Amino acid sequence: MVLEGDDEALLCKLFPSSLSGSALIWFRQLKPRSIGGFTQLCEMFISQYICNQKRRKDVMILFSMKQSIGESLKDYLRHITEEMFTLEECDSYTASLAFHEGVILGTEMYRSLVKTPPVDMREVMARADGIIRLEEEELT
Repeated sequence: MVLEGDDEALLCKLFPSSLSGSALIWFRQLKPRSIGGFTQLCEMFISQYICNQKRRKDVMILFSMKQSIGESLKDYLRHITEEMFTLEECDSYTASLAFHEGVILGTEMYRSLVKTPPVDMREVMARADGIIRLEEEELT
């Protein structure tokens, strides 16, 4: 659409060729001569589909994640690291703080984090890996 320049009438005629599915159905249901120009068409289209945008998640979502009673450390670590990859920004230190906030009080992992606060998420993962290995050895 940018290549066509300032010819609003031409832009309005070309616009439907860029649509498919429900967007094309929406366009075809517009009343004839209800659009004053390409700018208005763009505004109507955006207002129709603005809610379909994927919202970028903020790092604060990690602080709402808590290890459930009965949830293994391995599963909690997996859940929080998976969520980290969906975030727009996530520094390792903040992620380690969120992990610490969500760990069940009194567990081996919690005691480790309280005794020596981690520098970053890599350190958290190394400690968790050691504790997970010990737990898995005890089960066998």
